Amino acid sequence: MRRVNFTKAEINRRYRDRLRGGPPRKPKTFWERVDKTSDCWLWLGHLNRQGYGHAWYEGKNWRANRLAWHLTYGPIPSDLDILHKCDRPGCVRPEHLFLGTDADNAKDREQKGRGNHYDNHGRAKLTSADVAEIKRVYRPYHPKYGALALSRRYKVHRSRILNIMAGKAWRCPA
Repeated sequence: MRRVNFTKAEINRRYRDRLRGGPPRKPKTFWERVDKTSDCWLWLGHLNRQGYGHAWYEGKNWRANRLAWHLTYGPIPSDLDILHKCDRPGCVRPEHLFLGTDADNAKDREQKGRGNHYDNHGRAKLTSADVAEIKRVYRPYHPKYGALALSRRYKVHRSRILNIMAGKAWRCPA
């Protein structure tokens, strides 16, 4: 029986491959991680909490929609954002993406009915109407309309009322 001498590197590679379930796989390209079966092309890789995809490309972490634009149309000007016509964060179809400024993004968000972040927040105790009422009736140190009384009425901390009045919280047109 012939004995084969393996190098330490060869032994480590074989052991590593056995632990991982086989030899290393070739990494998928960007477009191989996209589901193109529907109208929107959905990113199948990592998604953040807001639903936007993320991918590594040339040593940098990219948002998937920005990378799709970059691969299709070229570099993105530094002062512009990538906006969605379809309003789906996970969509990377180049035809559904367009360039716009921060102002364009805010205008697009308002037109699509997603502008009021305060009332749509799932953990918010106050609504825009509550804040408008607080701003209207607040009187410092008043027993009925002071910060302490209003905080008890709306079941929030006194500092929340003071932050609303100082413009540090609920900076909305209420």
